[in-house]
Amino acid sequence: MICMNGDIEDERHFMLTCTAYNELRKELFGQIRVVSGGIWCLNSMQPESLFWLLLGGSKDKYEIKIFELVKNFIRRAHQRRQQL
Repeated sequence: MICMNGDIEDERHFMLTCTAYNELRKELFGQIRVVSGGIWCLNSMQPESLFWLLLGGSKDKYEIKIFELVKNFIRRAHQRRQQL
């Protein structure tokens, strides 16, 4: 698919860079920082590491909570997309 801004809308684009979801993504990153007690500060991570953390898991005691937050982000982003 092609994003509204002309970029290819693949998983990386959707999860990391699509401007349509910036506010949702900012909220997601903040929620992950809170549930992990500040261990996972996603704003400072390299894109490749960030992508794999979001979709591949954190491999620690926060993983299930992070997956739930990511699932919620995907659901909300999908709802937003249907409104565009």
